[in-house]
Amino acid sequence: MKFCKHCGGEISDNAKFCKHCGQDLTNGSQPNKEVPEGNEEQKEKDSYIPDSEKQTNQETPQHNGQSAIENVQEVNEKQGGLGQKPVQQPEQPDQPNQSLEQPAQQSNQPAQSNQSKSGGLGASKKTTGQPSGKKLSKKSKILMAVAGAVIVLLIVTYQVGASMTSKEKMVEKFEEAITKKDAETVADLLKADSKKIKINKKSVEGFINYYSENPSEFAYTMDHLKGQVKQFDKNSKLAKASDDGYTYALNLVEDGKKFLIYDNYSIQVSPVYFEVSTNYKHTDIMLNGEVIATSDKDDFKKEVGPFLPGTYKFTAKYKGEFVELTAEAESTNFDPNYSDNVELYIEGDDVTFYLPYDMELDNVKLYINGEDTGVNIVEESTFGPVLADGSMTASFEAKFPWGTMKTEDIPIESSSLDVEFKTSDELKETMKDTIIKFNQEYLAATTTADKKKLTTVTADLATNIVDDAKNAKEADQYYKGKFIGVDFDTDSFKLTNFGDGWTAKVDTVTIFEEDTWYGDDKPKLEKVSEEYGYELVYDKDSEQWKVNNIGWAGSMKADKMVEYREKAPKVFTSAWLK
Repeated sequence: MKFCKHCGGEISDNAKFCKHCGQDLTNGSQPNKEVPEGNEEQKEKDSYIPDSEKQTNQETPQHNGQSAIENVQEVNEKQGGLGQKPVQQPEQPDQPNQSLEQPAQQSNQPAQSNQSKSGGLGASKKTTGQPSGKKLSKKSKILMAVAGAVIVLLIVTYQVGASMTSKEKMVEKFEEAITKKDAETVADLLKADSKKIKINKKSVEGFINYYSENPSEFAYTMDHLKGQVKQFDKNSKLAKASDDGYTYALNLVEDGKKFLIYDNYSIQVSPVYFEVSTNYKHTDIMLNGEVIATSDKDDFKKEVGPFLPGTYKFTAKYKGEFVELTAEAESTNFDPNYSDNVELYIEGDDVTFYLPYDMELDNVKLYINGEDTGVNIVEESTFGPVLADGSMTASFEAKFPWGTMKTEDIPIESSSLDVEFKTSDELKETMKDTIIKFNQEYLAATTTADKKKLTTVTADLATNIVDDAKNAKEADQYYKGKFIGVDFDTDSFKLTNFGDGWTAKVDTVTIFEEDTWYGDDKPKLEKVSEEYGYELVYDKDSEQWKVNNIGWAGSMKADKMVEYREKAPKVFTSAWLK
C-alpha cells in the first residue's frame, strides 16, 4: 500500500499521478511506503520533501501539467471516476489510517478497487485533505435523486404559481368571469377601496348586468386594465387616472404577497353615489328590498352610497293609512366623481276641498273610503296623496246649529272637490213638517189677518202675509179654501250659507181646494196645484227652521216626488165675510 507524498492519499503501486491531488508521481520522487501502525516517526520521515524538490514540483512546465491531467483523465476514464459527480464527504474525526489496520494482504488488492472507492479526480477536488475510500451507498443515491426531483418540482411550482398570480392572469380571469356572468368569481377578484362597500355575489349583479348589456363599455374598461398591466412593468406607482383625465371605477393595484412569495394583484373598485329624491314625506326609498333612506319632508333629496359601480333599480314606497303608492327608477353610474340623480316621483294626487260656507263651521271631518282621517279641512283644505281615478271616495262630517250632518261618499276624480252637505233624512222631515204647518197656518192668517197665527215664518214674511190679508179685507175680497197636501222633490233639499245664515230651498207642488170672490158671488172650490219653491232659514234664537220666502219651483222629476196629504182638510173662510 502506497500514499501520495503531496496529499497523503492512498494510491496504487503503479500510479503515475495522484488520483486525489493530481500531482506527478514520476518526477524522481517516490511515494510513501506503507508504514506500520504506530511508527509515526517513520511516517514523518517518509513524507518529508526537501525544499528544492518542492520548488521543482511547483515550477513544473505547463506541458507537464497538461500531460499529468491527461494521464489522470485516462486513469479516471478506466475507473469511471471523472464521469461521476463528485460528492462532498463530511469531515470525519481523526481516525487511524484504515490501511494500517488492514491485514498485509490488502495491499496486494488491485488498484482498481481503491480508486473506485475514492471517486476519481472529481472527488479529489472536493476533499479537505482527508482520505476518502467509501463509494456512495444506494440510500445516498436515492436521497440525492429525491432531492434533485424536489428542487425541480419547486422550481416548476414556483413558475406555475407566478404565472397564476400574475397581473396578466388577474385581468384575464376578470374578463372571463364577466363574460360568463360568474358573480362569485367577480366578487373574489374585486377589492373595494372603501370599507363601507359590501362585495358579494348579490352586490355585483348590477355591475355584471351593465357590462353584459353594454359590451362597448366593457371593452373600453378591459383596454384600460390591460393598458395598466403594461404600464405596471414600467412604473409600479401607476396612477389610476389615464392621460385623458377620466377617472376609472376599476383599476389594477398591487395587493401585497400571495403565499408569502408571489406579488399579488387585485382589481380595485372605487365607490359611486346616487342622489335620490321623492315628493312625499314618510316615503321609504329602497334598493334590493332594503330601505336606504326615508323622507322626512315633502320634496326630499339625499345622497346615498357608497355602492359598487353598476346599474341599480330604486323603489320609493309611500304607505299611508288609506293608500299605498310606489315609484321605480333605474340608474347607472360608473363615475366615482359624480352622483347620478334618481327621481322617484310618487304618482299620487293632492286634493283640495272647497267649502261653500267654511266660515260658518269650526270643524269638518274628512273621511277617505269611509275611514276618519283625523283631518279638519277647515284648517287643512288639501289632503294627499290619494288616487284621483275614482277608485277612492271622500265624505265629510260637521256639526251644524241644528245637529251633526254627514255627506254621502263622493268619488275622487280630480284634484279639487266641492263639499256639499245635503240635508239628511231627519232634516228633510223637519223641513217638510215646517212647510206643511206653514200652509195650515197660512190659511188661518190669510182669513183673519192675525200675525199670531203664524209660528213657522220669519217676521218679514209674517208681515207680508198679514198686510195682504188686510188689503183683501179693505177691498171686500173674500177667500174660502182648504189645504189638501204637498208633493216634495227629495232632490231639491239644498243647504247654502253666504254669510247671512243657513238657508235651504225645497221645491214642491202645493195643492189647495179654494176660491176667491168679491161681493155677493157664491164661492166654488176648485183644486189648485202650484209649483212653489220654499226658502227656509235657520233661526238660531228659536233654534228652528222657518219659511222666509215663497217663489217658483225649479225643474222637478216625477220619480223623486214624495207626497203628503191631509187626512181631514180644514176649510178656512175670510173672517170679514158678512
